[in-house]
Amino acid sequence: MALDTYANLQTSIASWAWRTGDPEFTAQIPDFITLAESRFNRSLRLREMEALATLTLVNSAASLPSDYLEFRRVVASTSPAQPLELVTPDYAATAYPTNYSGFPQHFTIVGSTLTVYPSTSATVALAYYQKIPALTTNNQTNWLLTKAPEVYLYGALVEAAPYMMDDARMATWGQMLQKAMGDLQASDTSARYSRATVRVSQETP
Repeated sequence: MALDTYANLQTSIASWAWRTGDPEFTAQIPDFITLAESRFNRSLRLREMEALATLTLVNSAASLPSDYLEFRRVVASTSPAQPLELVTPDYAATAYPTNYSGFPQHFTIVGSTLTVYPSTSATVALAYYQKIPALTTNNQTNWLLTKAPEVYLYGALVEAAPYMMDDARMATWGQMLQKAMGDLQASDTSARYSRATVRVSQETP
């Protein structure tokens, strides 16, 4: 069976686990998939996960996108545009005790809030990694299932193994998952950088 939809993925998981026709196991399969997706969001950083958002600051702060995982670049839309450097909240509290207005230099992330220092009314361009769109009954496929269905299959089986109390298959499926994820990440890295030119930074004479 093709691993091309949420429904077909569930069927394949039951088949690989030798639990086809087991209603109790079948009822848990959506949870196995959700747990696998949580693992993917923690471990994978691929081109398809990259997104751009424009944040409108209020009192120099803005909420992060709901699908935010990790930032790549934060740039204030000043003239000229200013890339911002991440600092710790402790550093920001010491360096900007009143967060006075000025040309922005730094930012912090606390919870789901991004704050810019010094305070500015400029918008912020946020390049970030977003969560993989979750598979559901109403969202039968996504880019990861299309690109690497084996990652979804092995990931869900790894999460199913403790439910089945099957340590041996958890180890086997875990190895298969790690190889599949490693190959996927390596392929993505190669596609990004295989033709990149190495540039050595040096002082200008």
